[in-house]
Amino acid sequence: MGLERAFNIVGQPELLACYDALLADPEAAAIFPYRGFGSLLVAGEPSRDGQTFFARRIVAFSPGLRRRRFRLALRRCDFYDGLALCRDVQQKLEFWLDPALLHAVWDPTWKEWKHLLETKIEVEGTFVQSGKYRMRRGTWDL
Repeated sequence: MGLERAFNIVGQPELLACYDALLADPEAAAIFPYRGFGSLLVAGEPSRDGQTFFARRIVAFSPGLRRRRFRLALRRCDFYDGLALCRDVQQKLEFWLDPALLHAVWDPTWKEWKHLLETKIEVEGTFVQSGKYRMRRGTWDL
């Protein structure tokens, strides 16, 4: 278990940087590995003075969910074999699209002429709220 935990930290540069920062300064902000928002249930115990809680184990994580309905231009998608990655930077959305949902077949060559697509699709679904921490000027920013 300890070896697996060490590999997970060393194998991800963001986690390794966070781990090194925590070793240097225990008050540094710690990041959650999967960058998700939601409710986290942990097991642990309070410190003797009651000012700090030491989490020993994550019991459950319930991600922040949000129901969304919007229109998206197909030219905002990157087409791959069997899937398309769709992004809307203004609405801060990203999702994978299966061609079976559109009753269409595409291949990676669609990337070359997708700028000609004027078709929009209506998307309705439940999205998981997430974010990404980045090191800027020596601090972690979300």
